Amino acid sequence: MEILALIFLLICVILLALTKPKTPSESQYGPFYGRNIAHRGLHSKDQSIPENSLPAFRAAVEKGYGIELDLHLTNDGQVVVVHDDNLKRICGVDKIVKDLTYGQLLELNLFETEEKIPKFTEVLDIVSGKVPLIIELKVVRGDQNELCSKAWDILKDDRGDFCIESFNPFAVAWFNRRHANVYRGQLTDSYGSLKKSAPWPAAFVVANCLSNIFARPHFIAHSTNKKSVLVMFAQWLGAKKVVWTVRDEKLARKYEAENATVIFENYLPKPVYYKEK
Repeated sequence: MEILALIFLLICVILLALTKPKTPSESQYGPFYGRNIAHRGLHSKDQSIPENSLPAFRAAVEKGYGIELDLHLTNDGQVVVVHDDNLKRICGVDKIVKDLTYGQLLELNLFETEEKIPKFTEVLDIVSGKVPLIIELKVVRGDQNELCSKAWDILKDDRGDFCIESFNPFAVAWFNRRHANVYRGQLTDSYGSLKKSAPWPAAFVVANCLSNIFARPHFIAHSTNKKSVLVMFAQWLGAKKVVWTVRDEKLARKYEAENATVIFENYLPKPVYYKEK
């Protein structure tokens, strides 16, 4: 029995070391606490106002919503705002963002509108520090160091409130090592969902927050799917709870009550909801 108890204790210690987050200060999480954040800007369901477009970001700012957006690098090293690695869904072209220059991207339109994929700097000019930003770093082919470095070079002189997040724990760890005061989050989902687009070992690690040992995120941004026990453990240890992407207005109050921050889409909640700190 003593041996079993020691083994159990050792497992607990290991899991604690692997999943322990970095508890944020109020100054770090404050701008995002009790906020509804517009997923890829305040775009329309039919994409007549496209996701991650300048009109979507203007609309979010006008209504006072925080904004979630996605960053990619182009082939010539420009930081652009777009979600998908492949442009087929959003531009009707079966090409990878990383393989095209910014000039080539400008030849494409978003969802058959006149809108183009914007540069990150263009979006920041629109936001101008008026609402907080959740910035997802989309790592492609191991480019996290270049992406994080170039994003930081743009952000470091911006006076607005922002945080970073990524499914790639090495991108989160980049900020942990170099700019530890930046509010940072680990994006995650159920193992079943993650393994559809990632090798099973990576999916398992991210689904269970086992990379927290080196990324040390301040928050865990989990989908509306069921969480693993270890994700709940990491949040119990002090990581703020962020949920994505809430699309059912009938469930909005439930998610607001359970999470520090809600990333929403396709309905219009209050920009700020009341929560005790």
